[in-house]
Amino acid sequence: MLSKSIDLNAKEIKRLATKLADLVGMFRSGKPVTDFNWWMSHQSTVSIFNQKDGLPEGQPILDEVVRGIVQLNPNMLSESETRTLLVFDFLQAHTIDLPGSQHLEGQALIDKTRDQLSELVKIESWQDIDIPISNLQLEGDPAKLGSVTFLSIAEKEFEKWFGSAPLAEKIPKFEVVARVHAPGDRDRAREYARAHVSQAIEILRAFCFPFGDSSESWQIGIVGEIISNALTPIRMNGQHSFLICAQAQPELKKQILNQLEPRQWNLIEQLVQKTKRSTMENKLMLGIHWLGEATKPDTKVSRFIKICTALEALVGGEPEAKDLKARGITAMLAERAAFLAGKDYGSRIRIDKDIRKYYGKRSSVIHGEEATVSPKDIDGFGLLVRNLAIALLEMPSELSGELRDTQKLEAWTKKLKYTLHTDSHEED
Repeated sequence: MLSKSIDLNAKEIKRLATKLADLVGMFRSGKPVTDFNWWMSHQSTVSIFNQKDGLPEGQPILDEVVRGIVQLNPNMLSESETRTLLVFDFLQAHTIDLPGSQHLEGQALIDKTRDQLSELVKIESWQDIDIPISNLQLEGDPAKLGSVTFLSIAEKEFEKWFGSAPLAEKIPKFEVVARVHAPGDRDRAREYARAHVSQAIEILRAFCFPFGDSSESWQIGIVGEIISNALTPIRMNGQHSFLICAQAQPELKKQILNQLEPRQWNLIEQLVQKTKRSTMENKLMLGIHWLGEATKPDTKVSRFIKICTALEALVGGEPEAKDLKARGITAMLAERAAFLAGKDYGSRIRIDKDIRKYYGKRSSVIHGEEATVSPKDIDGFGLLVRNLAIALLEMPSELSGELRDTQKLEAWTKKLKYTLHTDSHEED
């Protein structure tokens, strides 16, 4: 199987090499594109082709080659850097006229091109990328979450980092960076690092951040994505003033990470690092995303609806139409949540009751029948759905087996619902 894959790659590289060699021929046939100064006067890959002295018809050829090469090594190569490399390190080198230059022709050029593209496809590169985090403190040693390591930096390091850069005064000060050992060229590594840091913060938000009024002060996130200025300028009766929102700077270990037990963090890491997830595991990841979103600054109604979306992501998924018509969506979500998160009869009754109460508000809020949502409702609903996410997290074998999709979840719920027990229960 591996040999077949290698043969296919070699065939594709040869095809792309022929295309790129054709492009070299197009550039050599024209003036002043073979002149060194012409290349130096063009600062971008776009201007190389779009200027009056360029070759607009060559742009689609380069696009095809770039996309083809990136597809052969998508974890390491980005389109932007591959394009720049092919234009300024390859096309330029094989087209400019310099004293004594002897350009390859025909099959020799194709072979050389194929060799260079083969080397490009084999590239393995890693970058250590630090991304600054706003409004967060870190006590003591670094803390790790998945592929992200949080480290504290000293004020001197902050000043050394930016020095006298033109935008330095516009960058808010920070005390913590998130470090990722990221694969790929510079652009691919930056994209990878930002995505993994965003996911790590999203997980912290979903499981550890407040949902109610106090969430307004937890402005923690990547510098540039989070508004760090706590002052909103206003003018009242002609006088200038400010609305002040006190911003918390919680400690990562003492106030955030200790919200969950070490074994629960281990389960989160296992889930995040999985390359192949079941339907229910993907639903859990989606639910975590929406729970994290619900802790971000937004209107109370929007945050409430995001929690509803998190609940739907975690345990939603319509059963047969006749069953849904008979029970309704709210009842379906309440039943599933109760059996998943409830440990006994009393807790299941409470969860069922609370889900019906909170989710029952969704329709009236969306349709304008209820204009406001209280911080107490947001906090209560958010904590309820968070506990459901934790309950699902603690069922790793079930989510990849017995409860791997919504059909299995529905069957499992019905089985528990209609199984007879000999023990007696006290009514709530």
